[in-house]
Amino acid sequence: MKNESLFDSIGELHFSYWTDQLIKEGYIEKVILQPEPYKLSSKVVRKFIKPMKRVADKEVYQTVLREHIYTADVLIIWNKKAEGIFYITEKSKFKILPHHLFANYQGYRNRNVYATTIELKPSFDHQNMTRLASLNIKWVYDKHGHIIEMVKIPAFFKKTFTPDRYLTTDRSHATRKLKYKPRRLAEHIKSIQE
Repeated sequence: MKNESLFDSIGELHFSYWTDQLIKEGYIEKVILQPEPYKLSSKVVRKFIKPMKRVADKEVYQTVLREHIYTADVLIIWNKKAEGIFYITEKSKFKILPHHLFANYQGYRNRNVYATTIELKPSFDHQNMTRLASLNIKWVYDKHGHIIEMVKIPAFFKKTFTPDRYLTTDRSHATRKLKYKPRRLAEHIKSIQE
Protein backbone atom coordinates (compact mmCIF):
# COMPACT_ATOMS: atom_id res chain seq x y z
CA MET A 1 0.00 0.00 0.00
CA LYS A 2 1.21 3.49 -0.89
CA ASN A 3 2.19 6.02 1.74
CA GLU A 4 -0.60 8.58 1.21
CA SER A 5 1.30 11.24 3.19
CA LEU A 6 3.68 11.62 0.22
CA PHE A 7 0.86 13.26 -1.76
CA ASP A 8 -0.71 16.69 -1.34
CA SER A 9 -4.08 15.55 -2.65
CA ILE A 10 -6.14 12.48 -3.46
CA GLY A 11 -5.74 13.43 -7.14
CA GLU A 12 -1.95 13.09 -6.84
CA LEU A 13 -2.40 9.66 -5.25
CA HIS A 14 -4.75 8.54 -8.03
CA PHE A 15 -2.46 9.93 -10.74
CA SER A 16 0.41 7.98 -9.16
CA TYR A 17 -1.51 4.78 -9.95
CA TRP A 18 -1.36 5.78 -13.63
CA THR A 19 2.35 6.64 -13.56
CA ASP A 20 3.24 3.56 -11.47
CA GLN A 21 1.67 1.30 -14.07
CA LEU A 22 3.60 3.05 -16.86
CA ILE A 23 6.87 2.79 -14.90
CA LYS A 24 6.26 -0.95 -14.49
CA GLU A 25 5.65 -1.30 -18.25
CA GLY A 26 8.78 0.71 -19.14
CA TYR A 27 7.12 3.84 -20.58
CA ILE A 28 8.23 6.17 -17.78
CA GLU A 29 11.78 6.42 -16.45
CA LYS A 30 11.07 8.52 -13.37
CA VAL A 31 8.37 10.58 -11.68
CA ILE A 32 9.24 13.59 -9.53
CA LEU A 33 6.66 15.10 -7.18
CA GLN A 34 6.83 18.86 -6.66
CA PRO A 35 9.62 19.40 -9.21
CA GLU A 36 11.92 22.40 -9.23
CA PRO A 37 9.81 25.59 -9.21
CA TYR A 38 9.68 28.10 -12.04
CA LYS A 39 10.56 31.66 -11.09
CA LEU A 40 8.02 33.90 -12.77
CA SER A 41 8.79 37.32 -11.32
CA SER A 42 11.46 38.82 -9.11
CA LYS A 43 10.92 40.60 -5.85
CA VAL A 44 10.60 44.38 -6.17
CA VAL A 45 12.36 46.30 -3.42
CA ARG A 46 12.64 50.05 -2.95
CA LYS A 47 15.00 52.04 -0.84
CA PHE A 48 13.95 55.00 1.27
CA ILE A 49 15.39 57.22 3.96
CA LYS A 50 14.04 56.74 7.45
CA PRO A 51 14.39 59.91 9.59
CA MET A 52 15.99 59.19 12.95
CA LYS A 53 15.70 61.38 16.06
CA ARG A 54 19.08 60.89 17.78
CA VAL A 55 21.31 59.54 15.03
CA ALA A 56 21.78 60.16 11.32
CA ASP A 57 18.92 59.18 9.04
CA LYS A 58 19.34 55.68 7.65
CA GLU A 59 18.61 53.87 4.40
CA VAL A 60 15.91 51.24 4.71
CA TYR A 61 14.60 48.71 2.19
CA GLN A 62 10.95 47.93 1.67
CA THR A 63 9.44 45.07 -0.36
CA VAL A 64 6.85 46.43 -2.78
CA LEU A 65 6.11 43.13 -4.58
CA ARG A 66 7.09 39.63 -3.50
CA GLU A 67 8.63 37.25 -6.03
CA HIS A 68 6.27 34.83 -7.72
CA ILE A 69 7.20 31.21 -8.22
CA TYR A 70 5.15 28.35 -9.60
CA THR A 71 5.63 24.73 -8.61
CA ALA A 72 3.86 22.08 -10.66
CA ASP A 73 2.63 18.85 -9.11
CA VAL A 74 4.48 16.21 -11.11
CA LEU A 75 7.35 15.87 -13.59
CA ILE A 76 7.40 12.75 -15.76
CA ILE A 77 10.69 11.71 -17.40
CA TRP A 78 9.69 9.60 -20.39
CA ASN A 79 11.34 6.60 -21.99
CA LYS A 80 11.55 6.77 -25.79
CA LYS A 81 9.01 3.95 -26.31
CA ALA A 82 6.24 6.20 -24.91
CA GLU A 83 6.61 8.74 -27.75
CA GLY A 84 3.48 8.93 -29.87
CA ILE A 85 1.55 6.77 -27.42
CA PHE A 86 1.61 8.88 -24.27
CA TYR A 87 3.53 11.99 -25.23
CA ILE A 88 4.14 14.14 -28.25
CA THR A 89 6.85 16.75 -28.81
CA GLU A 90 7.16 20.10 -30.49
CA LYS A 91 8.99 18.40 -33.40
CA SER A 92 6.33 15.76 -33.97
CA LYS A 93 4.58 15.76 -37.34
CA PHE A 94 1.34 14.54 -35.82
CA LYS A 95 -1.59 16.38 -34.32
CA ILE A 96 -1.81 16.37 -30.52
CA LEU A 97 -4.73 14.12 -29.63
CA PRO A 98 -6.67 14.16 -26.33
CA HIS A 99 -4.69 11.19 -24.97
CA HIS A 100 -1.29 12.83 -25.62
CA LEU A 101 0.68 14.80 -23.08
CA PHE A 102 3.09 17.44 -24.38
CA ALA A 103 6.75 16.75 -23.57
CA ASN A 104 9.36 19.49 -23.33
CA TYR A 105 12.99 18.80 -24.22
CA GLN A 106 14.85 19.72 -21.07
CA GLY A 107 17.89 19.02 -18.95
CA TYR A 108 17.74 16.33 -16.30
CA ARG A 109 20.78 14.94 -14.45
CA ASN A 110 23.30 16.27 -16.99
CA ARG A 111 21.44 14.97 -20.03
CA ASN A 112 18.55 16.12 -22.18
CA VAL A 113 15.31 14.18 -21.96
CA TYR A 114 11.68 14.53 -22.91
CA ALA A 115 9.66 15.37 -19.83
CA THR A 116 6.08 16.38 -19.13
CA THR A 117 5.31 18.81 -16.33
CA ILE A 118 1.84 18.32 -14.89
CA GLU A 119 -0.57 20.44 -12.89
CA LEU A 120 -3.21 18.14 -11.35
CA LYS A 121 -6.74 19.34 -10.76
CA PRO A 122 -9.95 17.56 -9.83
CA SER A 123 -12.59 17.28 -12.54
CA PHE A 124 -14.73 19.62 -10.41
CA ASP A 125 -13.16 23.10 -10.16
CA HIS A 126 -13.32 23.96 -6.45
CA GLN A 127 -12.95 27.70 -5.68
CA ASN A 128 -11.97 28.52 -9.28
CA MET A 129 -8.40 27.20 -8.77
CA THR A 130 -8.17 26.12 -12.41
CA ARG A 131 -8.22 29.76 -13.52
CA LEU A 132 -5.19 30.61 -11.36
CA ALA A 133 -3.33 27.52 -12.58
CA SER A 134 -4.10 28.47 -16.20
CA LEU A 135 -2.54 31.89 -15.70
CA ASN A 136 0.59 30.39 -14.14
CA ILE A 137 0.85 27.88 -17.00
CA LYS A 138 0.74 30.67 -19.61
CA TRP A 139 3.28 32.66 -17.63
CA VAL A 140 5.65 29.65 -17.45
CA TYR A 141 5.47 29.26 -21.21
CA ASP A 142 6.14 32.96 -21.77
CA LYS A 143 9.13 33.07 -19.39
CA HIS A 144 10.61 29.57 -19.77
CA GLY A 145 9.23 28.10 -23.02
CA HIS A 146 7.82 25.02 -21.26
CA ILE A 147 4.30 23.78 -21.77
CA ILE A 148 2.66 22.60 -18.57
CA GLU A 149 -0.15 20.07 -18.93
CA MET A 150 -3.25 20.51 -16.78
CA VAL A 151 -4.58 17.05 -16.00
CA LYS A 152 -8.00 16.60 -14.42
CA ILE A 153 -8.51 13.40 -12.48
CA PRO A 154 -10.47 11.16 -13.07
CA ALA A 155 -11.50 12.63 -16.46
CA PHE A 156 -7.95 12.01 -17.73
CA PHE A 157 -8.36 8.27 -17.23
CA LYS A 158 -11.24 8.28 -19.73
CA LYS A 159 -8.92 9.78 -22.39
CA THR A 160 -6.06 7.34 -21.80
CA PHE A 161 -6.54 4.28 -19.63
CA THR A 162 -7.78 3.59 -16.15
CA PRO A 163 -4.97 2.26 -13.96
CA ASP A 164 -5.61 -1.22 -12.55
CA ARG A 165 -5.17 0.08 -9.00
CA TYR A 166 -7.83 2.78 -9.55
CA LEU A 167 -10.44 0.13 -10.33
CA THR A 168 -10.73 -0.58 -6.60
CA THR A 169 -11.25 1.90 -3.76
CA ASP A 170 -8.28 3.24 -1.82
CA ARG A 171 -9.07 1.81 1.62
CA SER A 172 -11.37 -1.21 1.37
CA HIS A 173 -10.29 -2.29 -2.14
CA ALA A 174 -13.92 -2.79 -3.12
CA THR A 175 -14.78 -2.32 -6.79
CA ARG A 176 -14.84 1.41 -7.52
CA LYS A 177 -18.05 2.75 -9.09
CA LEU A 178 -17.09 4.63 -12.25
CA LYS A 179 -19.28 6.84 -14.43
CA TYR A 180 -17.57 5.58 -17.57
CA LYS A 181 -16.45 2.28 -19.07
CA PRO A 182 -12.80 1.88 -18.07
CA ARG A 183 -10.20 0.98 -20.66
CA ARG A 184 -7.14 -1.05 -19.63
CA LEU A 185 -3.57 -0.12 -20.61
CA ALA A 186 -3.28 -2.89 -23.24
CA GLU A 187 -6.56 -1.76 -24.85
CA HIS A 188 -5.35 1.86 -24.94
CA ILE A 189 -2.06 0.97 -26.61
CA LYS A 190 -3.80 -1.32 -29.11
CA SER A 191 -6.30 1.43 -30.05
CA ILE A 192 -3.42 3.82 -30.81
CA GLN A 193 -1.42 1.32 -32.83
CA GLU A 194 -4.39 0.47 -35.07
